[in-house]
Amino acid sequence: MTDLDEPYRTQAVPPGSPRQLAWLFSPPAARAPLLGIFALLAQWRATLRADLAPEVAATKLAWWREEIQRLRQARPVHPIGRYLLASVAAAPDDWEPLERAVEAAARQVGGAVLDSAADRADHADALIGGPLRVAAMLGAGAGQRGAEPAVRALGACTRAIATGQFLAQMADAAGEPTRAGALRAAARREYAGAIDALPPDARASQRGLLVLAVLEAHHLSTGRPAAATPARLSDLFLAWRTARRAVRAAPRNPEIP
Repeated sequence: MTDLDEPYRTQAVPPGSPRQLAWLFSPPAARAPLLGIFALLAQWRATLRADLAPEVAATKLAWWREEIQRLRQARPVHPIGRYLLASVAAAPDDWEPLERAVEAAARQVGGAVLDSAADRADHADALIGGPLRVAAMLGAGAGQRGAEPAVRALGACTRAIATGQFLAQMADAAGEPTRAGALRAAARREYAGAIDALPPDARASQRGLLVLAVLEAHHLSTGRPAAATPARLSDLFLAWRTARRAVRAAPRNPEIP
């Protein structure tokens, strides 16, 4: 397996962040797809900064749309795309949700109106949830990739994580404390739903998602930014305990690392 070039690796999993701990506590087979997807999400998140001119962001996203098409054709040019191609066994259609993610980012840059909770959840799922599902499916055991109950559970889990992240970002941007507090409370509920969505037999192989949801909820509860570094001892303990419980919840299976 190749390694992801800097600065993309650090942007994907900042030291001590929930993303890094989710990656570290994932099963070995899940780490390469998760690292690559985290790296892509970091690139696309950068295009949504308030200080970036919309026309510049739109140009960058148009390029990324073309890069995902190149990835599907096994000829990416960006270091992240080359890392995914070299490190992850995938079919061309496995990458299709990434195109929808870039399109969702472009709609946000274009001023998409997301007034209702359903609109926000759908947007977050396209922007973040779909890519997380790509990583989760490609990193799962072969027996879980096509099983309908596992697919539904992963869909519910990643949609809830995505919605929680999007609401937390909205809370950070909200100027009014009461609204920010309501958004953070809603985000915590989404993270709790993400944890509940995974059945016991999926928890070991998807423990990285569980660690991510637990730590991001913990940061919200303690008033810390999601990307706060370095990790506190409480973060490390929560990550370890979550991963340990996930493995213990699974039926005994010699294929589970």
